[in-house]
Amino acid sequence: MGKLILFGALDFKVVEDVLKEVDDDYYQKAIFNAGLQVISSRPSGQAMLDSQASDIEACRNLF
Repeated sequence: MGKLILFGALDFKVVEDVLKEVDDDYYQKAIFNAGLQVISSRPSGQAMLDSQASDIEACRNLF
């Protein structure tokens, strides 16, 4: 999911919708953190995280 966000195919609004469909908090955190890790590992990732900060926070508030 992280690579799809980096390439512009998804944004964190879609990630939020996906996380809402996952019932288990453990899996929500795992999916979210894996996506963040992929994005953070790329040089352009920090700019992506900064530009979608409010949507990222909305995802964090789900669990």
